[in-house]
Amino acid sequence: MGSSERLTGLDRAETGQTPHFREAEQEKQVGKAARKFPWLLVGGIVAGAAAGAFLIFTVFKKKDYDIRGTWDMDLYLTEEPLRTLRIYFKGSKTKGEYNGAGHGSYSVEGKKVRFGNFTHATNLNFTGEFDSRETMSGSYSLDSAWVPAKTGAWWARKISSNTGAE
Repeated sequence: MGSSERLTGLDRAETGQTPHFREAEQEKQVGKAARKFPWLLVGGIVAGAAAGAFLIFTVFKKKDYDIRGTWDMDLYLTEEPLRTLRIYFKGSKTKGEYNGAGHGSYSVEGKKVRFGNFTHATNLNFTGEFDSRETMSGSYSLDSAWVPAKTGAWWARKISSNTGAE
């Protein structure tokens, strides 16, 4: 090696290259990699938690149906014209009494609805389900000692949460 290829201690100091320059630079790079925060992993966890919360509160949330109040109900009778009645449901969300198309009791189980008047001379039975929180529909049957048996369909729309029957 010629003297021109060698760096003197003074030359090394001017260029910033000390005998342990490369080792020190490698240690700095290793230290930076070890201290790097895993933002991608944290972002994935946060996004997953947000998606899970969205599903729980929107898709999997059980709808709360409340039949109590005043409803307008259209009856489609077999071989008869359409009839519109006003029905009043009073009680709890799951059971109580109704007035309108007769007088009787009701029960609600999830989306399923059943109400009717069952006496020794009349059997009026409405079954159906909520189509939304404000509408429900189904079928009905009337079997009475005074009139021939009838069947048909019904559709109801909630017009007020006030029962109007108090």
